[in-house]
Amino acid sequence: MITTKVRYAALSVLMSVALVWPAMAQQEKPGTNQPQTPSGTNQASPEETQFLKDAAMDNMSEIQLAQMAQNKTQNDQVRQYAQMLVTDHQNAQKEIRKLAQQYGVNLPGQLDQKHQDEMDRMSNVSGNQFDQQFVELAVTDHQRAVDMFQKAAQNAQSQDIRKFASDTVVIMQKHLDRAQTLKQQMNRTSAIPTPEEDRKGENAGR
Repeated sequence: MITTKVRYAALSVLMSVALVWPAMAQQEKPGTNQPQTPSGTNQASPEETQFLKDAAMDNMSEIQLAQMAQNKTQNDQVRQYAQMLVTDHQNAQKEIRKLAQQYGVNLPGQLDQKHQDEMDRMSNVSGNQFDQQFVELAVTDHQRAVDMFQKAAQNAQSQDIRKFASDTVVIMQKHLDRAQTLKQQMNRTSAIPTPEEDRKGENAGR
């Protein structure tokens, strides 16, 4: 009788273990119980994180400034250039957002004080002065962008970020080249005296 009770007890323990073991094994699977970030599982280096943040900030600034130029300029070439900037930088921003989500990087949601001050200053300028300052900013900004993207294309650890930087630096260089051409054209135009200035010069020489 005692032997039978012992057998039943042992069988009961074995059945309990059989029921509990699959659940325990499931919990112990590598990575099954690990917390997952909604933005992805890859990790960006500090340098890659800063690159994505800086690129996103510059893109926001370029888009907003170019949209302002489209509304304020009377120069068809400047307007066409501004349209190119809006289109290309919006496309680049979409890629940056994808990479940021993939690598868990929180991007800025609005302009920082430096870029906002720049926008405020340009909003108070108009006419040829606006066009000249807009093109000057485009040259300066894209010189910095080309340098930043070249470094990321060479030094980023992530193949995805390197490829994005390598593809985009070509576009940034195109923007820089066009801005420099516009700047040269404006400098030549501003150096040509108007008929009124010619008359003033003649009268001054008499």
